Amino acid sequence: ESLIKQLAYLKGINNNDIPILLINQVYSNEKGETIPVSRNIITNFSKNIIQLEKEPRRILKHKNKVVEFQITEKGIS
Repeated sequence: ESLIKQLAYLKGINNNDIPILLINQVYSNEKGETIPVSRNIITNFSKNIIQLEKEPRRILKHKNKVVEFQITEKGIS
């Protein structure tokens, strides 16, 4: 099945009580920017997009809000 059909199915069965987490691959373009594979498709079906970066350690949330994080024994804080 195509990615669009799969995302449409998930959106159709989702109720607002259960979050659905999608993990996507990325690549670097010639400018060194990190780009998600199928960015436009994923963006159109997503309510929030969270980007985890290895260095520097931070979470980039949708609408360019930046939140620092660290990985501990209890998880991400």
